[in-house]
Amino acid sequence: MKKVTVMMAAVLWGCSLISATAASLEQLEKESVDTGNPEVTKAVQQEIQLLDAVRALEGQAQVTNSIAQRQQIMNRFVECRKEIVALQAKQRELSKIVKGPTGVQVNDQSSGPELAGVRGRLMTLQREERQLALAMSDSTAPRAATPSTQTAQQQRARLVSTSNAAPFEDGAYMVIDISKGTSATTYPVTHFDSSAKLPGGANDVLYKTEKLLLRRIPSGTFMMGSAVGAPYHGHDEVQHSVTLTKNFYIGVFEMTQRQWELVMGKRPSRFKNPTFYQTRPVECVSYYEIREDSQINMASDPDWPQSNQVHPHSFVGRLRAKTGLTTLDLPTEAQWEYACRGGTTTGLNSGSYPNDRSDLVDPALNAVGRYIRNAGQNGNPEYGEPNSATATVGSYLPNRWGLYDMHGNVLEWCLDRYGEYSGKAKDPVGAPAPIFARVLRGGAWRYGATSCLSAFRGSCDPGAQLDDSGFRIAMTLP
Repeated sequence: MKKVTVMMAAVLWGCSLISATAASLEQLEKESVDTGNPEVTKAVQQEIQLLDAVRALEGQAQVTNSIAQRQQIMNRFVECRKEIVALQAKQRELSKIVKGPTGVQVNDQSSGPELAGVRGRLMTLQREERQLALAMSDSTAPRAATPSTQTAQQQRARLVSTSNAAPFEDGAYMVIDISKGTSATTYPVTHFDSSAKLPGGANDVLYKTEKLLLRRIPSGTFMMGSAVGAPYHGHDEVQHSVTLTKNFYIGVFEMTQRQWELVMGKRPSRFKNPTFYQTRPVECVSYYEIREDSQINMASDPDWPQSNQVHPHSFVGRLRAKTGLTTLDLPTEAQWEYACRGGTTTGLNSGSYPNDRSDLVDPALNAVGRYIRNAGQNGNPEYGEPNSATATVGSYLPNRWGLYDMHGNVLEWCLDRYGEYSGKAKDPVGAPAPIFARVLRGGAWRYGATSCLSAFRGSCDPGAQLDDSGFRIAMTLP
């Protein structure tokens, strides 16, 4: 009784209004009920009501502060975009000088240093723009509330017990042998009708280093985007029906640093630690380097979707030339989301949703991908083990079709220009020119859980070379 009396005195003096948490008040209420003292119970209940009133006022203040903060973010975003557009125009002008009138690169000492400076500033601004866009998506409120605790718990239990919402569905695979590197005149291509016949199994290290492994995906119809009212719905994720009329192959893994090195002879990534770099995803590669003019990091003319041509010096150009596979390319945005979902309609391809954007660790995403809360922000990621920043590809659970890392690790370039969805579509190709930005999908190691969902959309200047952006290869069949 003495303990309860002391507690009651603290409450009646009003001290807890400032310092007591809801949890401590609820515990105090329970203890007072246990002692059978109705006066203490009533006092504590009144205090809880007062605390709720204070919280409501604090909430209103937070909303006001949030609006002001959001406006500041938006203003800076607009400033960044204006400067980026101006620098892109300057980059195109200088690149024409460096390439020369015939398109052949020339040694122009006057424009070369200036071009390098423009690109450096452009990269800095693009990185800031991406962070501002992410901040706006987190601070604005077009995204719906988190699922109920009970639902989230049920989803996590299902994730643990079955790994995925549906059992693995086997299919055909294609393997491209790039082990001979840049000196090879051809890259042999082999087909397998099931994962059981793959030498070493689908998650063997060979398919993360010396060979490219692609999985055949059947054509079909699915709901692209997310429904209004769905957890974490974004304003640019308007749900609509999409039909893909052709089967296609897509990479089982994100392209790794060793695979890029073998094809291109370079190691451009930030996280290029000598011991572990080979099986980590390649990053700091631009859309242009992947499929267009990699020598000067600029667009080819005409470019996709006006033409599916690729530059011979690009990553895709070299693959096409040495395999004879003329439709190898990045996936379209629709192909990417269809492959990511693997038949699911939820935020994650495991059949669940993250439980809350503010959680320190999210059990649902922990199982299927690398994101900011399991990416380890300490240490030196360039030279340490891949337990910070990017992870070794294939470290997390695959989806129903055996595809790894569709959530997190690195953002993945898609063919499409970024723009509003056009509604019900068949084999969509994205927004038309003159829109400049290209689509990035899947979230990344530095992103929060709800920015790594199946429907989440990102975009960036196709010349950007950022440490959270990579890709996986695809090939549309006739």
